[in-house]
Amino acid sequence: SIAPDALAVHITNDAAADSWPVWSPDGRSIVYTSASGGSMETRVMPANGGPGQKLIDGFFRGDWVEQPDGSGTWIVTSNGTEAIRLIDVEKRAVLWEERVVGSGFGMPTFSPDRRSISVPYEEDRDHDSVAIFDAATHQRRLAVRLLFHVNFRAAWTDNGTALIVNRADTISH
Repeated sequence: SIAPDALAVHITNDAAADSWPVWSPDGRSIVYTSASGGSMETRVMPANGGPGQKLIDGFFRGDWVEQPDGSGTWIVTSNGTEAIRLIDVEKRAVLWEERVVGSGFGMPTFSPDRRSISVPYEEDRDHDSVAIFDAATHQRRLAVRLLFHVNFRAAWTDNGTALIVNRADTISH
């Protein structure tokens, strides 16, 4: 927890927006989207501040975990349009990228065992669905069709046996 008198520390200083920060599994780094230089980049910086280093081109909104076998870390991210990417952080390489129509606003999230990835997407104008990807093989399956829209992510619960979502309702007056 954060003490009520704790000071907030500004750790980036770009003229353009920096957004969607996520802590590394060991808490030593932060990954985020940077729009400096006129294009989107995924950057990593030390958690205590310092210059961000480009990890890969493109937008970041996602999750960062240790690989199941302990050999390094993975980032799963949307690319800001309609693709999901799995990135090997230490190799600075995209391991796979899959198009998921309607996932532009979705935030992919790793399961607790780090072997599966949930991805909400708009299936049609009236409802969303959630796809589950196998992280190693990027095989995709439909988890659920919902009768409503989802805000950002389908988070894992019950030790990875269930998903929980924030329902997004638009109310017109």
